Amino acid sequence: MLDINTISGPRIEFDTDALQQNFAHLAKLCAAHGIAVSGVTKAIGGNPYIASLMLDNGICTLADARLDNIARLRAGGIDAPVMLLRAPAMGEVAEAARLADIFLLSEIETIRALATAKAKLGECLQVVLMVDLGDLREGVPPEDLLSLTRAVMATENVDIIGIGTNLACNLGVLPDPSNMAELVALANQIEATIGHPLRYISAGNSSALSLLLNPGLPSKINYLRLGESLFLGRETAHGQTLTHMRGDCFDLVAQVIELKLKAPRPYAVRGRNAFGQQVDVELTEPRQLGVLNVGAVDCEIGGLSPLTSGVSIVGYSSDHLIVDTTDVSDLTIGDEIRFRPDYRALATAMTSPYLAQAGFQASGASLTLEGTPPCLPLR
Repeated sequence: MLDINTISGPRIEFDTDALQQNFAHLAKLCAAHGIAVSGVTKAIGGNPYIASLMLDNGICTLADARLDNIARLRAGGIDAPVMLLRAPAMGEVAEAARLADIFLLSEIETIRALATAKAKLGECLQVVLMVDLGDLREGVPPEDLLSLTRAVMATENVDIIGIGTNLACNLGVLPDPSNMAELVALANQIEATIGHPLRYISAGNSSALSLLLNPGLPSKINYLRLGESLFLGRETAHGQTLTHMRGDCFDLVAQVIELKLKAPRPYAVRGRNAFGQQVDVELTEPRQLGVLNVGAVDCEIGGLSPLTSGVSIVGYSSDHLIVDTTDVSDLTIGDEIRFRPDYRALATAMTSPYLAQAGFQASGASLTLEGTPPCLPLR
């Protein structure tokens, strides 16, 4: 357990007031359109404290792609329904059945295996059938959906509770009136086949919010799986910040461990760096460079934006981040520099075993929270 005021190493800080504002506003916004929200916890590594804030502020269910994260939620006392976003490997079926409540699936073999595992627990498998509408990630082609539906109906101990699709993740195919109308038509076909209404018609992720606000989502769609919009305050179709949402919920903080004026060496022979990359950064004059105690092993450096005016990132390695601080006055060894992470930087930082995690309130009060995120398996 760590207190934010006692942490000296690199860390991720999160503002609990800002997060709760985002959670509550987005839940209310979606509810006004008849849509329930599942909070996707993979970008926060299944942090149970943040997950509990979601549930306290109108988020109905939780969702994650990784069993380790769901195990962390359960170990942290979260007993709300959790949706498994990624189909489990066959060797994970028993654990998946134990940890998750709802499953997004498209393969009959996996459905049958999970149905058997759930039966051993005295539970019925709840399935959302996934259909691919062009992004070429998970999901059956639309023309195969009814045959999958019939195969599932013939499987014991399975309840088809929804239909879902995933967009804007692989190829960047966005939700639009055409593919959303197709999703609704497919939902109608499933309902006619199974003989009862579906509980969930899920249009996907935060990329659907732009269509929701235009408005453009069909009224039959009633469920979204949201992550980036909740944590970073923006829709992902166009990267626009949403009204009344906060983009300053998370900061990565690192310390200056070296600070020196360094001159370029134009005659030096250069090859590839530690990651096999050809670096194009050129220093044309002596610059004051700071070395920070965070690197690519800790998070996706390309997703960090310095918050200190005059600081720019010039390079990094596995364990070090090099910044140009020439235009920053009064900087010294031991000072900290803050960065705003994008989604990829947040997701990697929150699952790093090397970064502490600490929450604070806008009032300045610190929270005693779990300091080391679980990157290691919890099972």
